[in-house]
Amino acid sequence: MSKLIFIENLKVEQELTDFFMAKEIAIKMGSNKKYYLDVTLADNSGEINGKKWDVPEDEFASLERIKAGDLVKIKGVVTEWNNTKQLKILRIRKGQKEDGLAFTDFIKAAPEDPQDMYAYILSKAQAIGDDGLRAMALTFLTENKERLLY
Repeated sequence: MSKLIFIENLKVEQELTDFFMAKEIAIKMGSNKKYYLDVTLADNSGEINGKKWDVPEDEFASLERIKAGDLVKIKGVVTEWNNTKQLKILRIRKGQKEDGLAFTDFIKAAPEDPQDMYAYILSKAQAIGDDGLRAMALTFLTENKERLLY
């Protein structure tokens, strides 16, 4: 499944159901003494703040399972507050493996394959003439391979 709706294209009053990455997420208490969910949602086109108002305590457990960096499915409506688009969340759930999402829809990614880019950089490091510098570069690349690929 691929992402259908991107943040940069959202219009005020648009209703939507789609997936986003939760960059920051917290349950907070408003001045009215009611709990609400405050979440920064992202995809590879931008970010938007989302709010789920009047969260009952029996929903806390499911919401607390959602962590920063998780993909979430949102049903909501685009609103405007202080001249900024915001998402009024009606329903939210953590993404599941069965959703079959492409991670590159949610983060900015290089236009090249990460494995190919890593192999190219590794070959350049292996060609360094100075033994000490080559060893240092290769150590850095191998110890940080997963982070570099990400």
